[in-house]
Amino acid sequence: SVAFIQPGSNRGVTGQTVEAFWNSISHVPLLSVGMNCALGPKDMRPLIEEVETAHTPESLVEQLLGEPGVMLLHGKHTSATGGRYCLVTAHPFLTFQSWGERCGVTNLGKSTILTGNPWNILDDLMSRCELCDDNTQPWPAGGCFGYWGYGLRTFVEPRLPARSPDDLGLPDCWLGFYDSLVAFDHRQ
Repeated sequence: SVAFIQPGSNRGVTGQTVEAFWNSISHVPLLSVGMNCALGPKDMRPLIEEVETAHTPESLVEQLLGEPGVMLLHGKHTSATGGRYCLVTAHPFLTFQSWGERCGVTNLGKSTILTGNPWNILDDLMSRCELCDDNTQPWPAGGCFGYWGYGLRTFVEPRLPARSPDDLGLPDCWLGFYDSLVAFDHRQ
C-alpha cells in the first residue's frame, strides 16, 4: 500500500496519520511495510518495520499469487559470499512492456501506448524516479524489477535480424516500478 504525506503535515492525503494507516492494515500478516511521499527524496524517509514471521520468501509469494506484478528476487543464500537477502514485492505503481517499437506503460491504472525505441522510453521513465539518499539498509526501498528479453537486441545491435520467432507470446520486456518490498534476511 502507498500513502502520500502532505507537505508540513504528518497526515496522508486521505487524512490518516501514519499510525492510523498502520492500524488499518496491521491485521494482514505482513513482513514489512514501506511508505514514500511525493515530496521528493530530501523529504522522503523509508519506513522499515521488522516483523517476526513463519513465512519464507516462497510461502509469501504463494500467498500473493493472483496479485499484480508479484516478484521474487531470490538471493543465493547457500553461498558464503552473497545472497543474504531475498526480496518479495507486488503491486507495481507503474509497468512497462515492449513488443518491438510498441511500448505499453500503465501508471496507477491508466494505460498508454507509445511508439519508439524501448530503451529511450525506459530511460525517460527511469529519469522521473528518485531514490532516497539516506537508505542505510543493504536492500533498496523499492525499484524497477522485471526482465529484458532477446527481442530488445535490435535496438542495440541494428545489424542483427529484426525479429526472431515469438514462440511464447511474451513481451520483449516487462518491468514493474515498485515503491515497497519485503526483505528476508537469511542470516537472522
